[in-house]
Amino acid sequence: MHIGYESRLKKEKVSGYDLFFKQIYYLTSIGDLEDLLPWEKGLEGERKNCNAYIRLIKDQLFITHGTHNRYSFLLRIYKHWSFPRSGVALQSTSFTSRPGDLISKDDFFLLSSGLRVLETSLENKVESNLE
Repeated sequence: MHIGYESRLKKEKVSGYDLFFKQIYYLTSIGDLEDLLPWEKGLEGERKNCNAYIRLIKDQLFITHGTHNRYSFLLRIYKHWSFPRSGVALQSTSFTSRPGDLISKDDFFLLSSGLRVLETSLENKVESNLE
């Protein structure tokens, strides 16, 4: 990621936007750090982050997604990425994210292929007898 970023800056002859490897690493791993830091400090408990709702009414599919987190993570923007390639169904994707993040940590994506991707952190803790 860092090599590609630096190459693009050179190709477009842009200056003043250099990022160190550690800066890009931090931007791409913040979601993992949110999970690892409480573990490192020995804190118990689970952090729930999002939920999804899906409903089919007649021939229309309705989806919604809610993310809940700390107030400091409230700022969100909607990003559109387009990487057109011949012979590939997925030409672009749209997702919610925070400024500076390369991915959606909200786990909500609308793909140009027609696929909708949602993730929920709701758990089903019903025990089963499938042994």
